[in-house]
Amino acid sequence: ANFLRYVDEDKYPPTLFVDFRTSAPDPQIIQSGSTFIREEGEEFVLDFVPEFDPVELEVGRGLSNLRGTIGVARFLQIPVSGTSSWYLNLTDNVAFDTENGGFAVFGFVVAGMDVVDAIGALPIHPDCAGNVPLVDYPGCPASAIPHLAYVTSIERVPEPGIAGIGTACGLALAWLRRRREAASRGRSHYLPRP
Repeated sequence: ANFLRYVDEDKYPPTLFVDFRTSAPDPQIIQSGSTFIREEGEEFVLDFVPEFDPVELEVGRGLSNLRGTIGVARFLQIPVSGTSSWYLNLTDNVAFDTENGGFAVFGFVVAGMDVVDAIGALPIHPDCAGNVPLVDYPGCPASAIPHLAYVTSIERVPEPGIAGIGTACGLALAWLRRRREAASRGRSHYLPRP
């Protein structure tokens, strides 16, 4: 219900980007839902998704952190701290079910896991602060914004194959691959528009 509230109230802008990816030794998750890019005049500014109150930690309900599932991201030492951030499991991460009090799973990818895997396979440039996957990144950290992996659409879909149990969440993930689109629009850089 928390995630769907963010979706239904359009809290996730089309310039939301994948702001975290575990990197060692192989990616286990990709995370998003907290930060996006907005234009302020000619500048790009990092901004944060407005948050609702944190939700209770709902673990132990028969859902496990398996490949393709989506869970509530939260602070490690604060169980009741999940707000707008979420993560997608690239591998089976069953330890997340109990580690640090557990991380709650609330849905699964119904289509497009190949896109999730492609984002998980993106390189992280050694000069880039943090653990952010970048598309066709040429070098300098100041030039990273056009090369971020963007989540351009998050929408509801009916839960597949199970009638009367409720609604599941589907993610349509896409990202910018080339600056060629920028050239076609006559801009030096491009961010998706609503």
